[in-house]
Amino acid sequence: MNKTALQKECGLPVNPDIPLIGIVTRLTWQKGLDLIINRMDELMKRDVQIVVLGAGDLKYEEPLKAIAAYHNQKLSLNLKFLLNVVISSPSFYVYILLHTFLKVR
Repeated sequence: MNKTALQKECGLPVNPDIPLIGIVTRLTWQKGLDLIINRMDELMKRDVQIVVLGAGDLKYEEPLKAIAAYHNQKLSLNLKFLLNVVISSPSFYVYILLHTFLKVR
């Protein structure tokens, strides 16, 4: 699958010139989703499309659902796993990995 096919599959406007960011992660606190959700309004002001693929805590699913409903031409939220599709198609790929066991001394 390519970028155009992913845009169609996710219900985003097809535009080969717009950057498409793919985020694949479990929606849990360990992944730092608060940081992304808190900055999503700023991201939505940019000329960019975002595809989020993952499932997890309702604490993160619910705000992402609301943002995706409001910005449905820019953000596609997919609460399922089609990993090969999202990994092979975006212009940019965000792999979220935060150390769960960091200790501040």
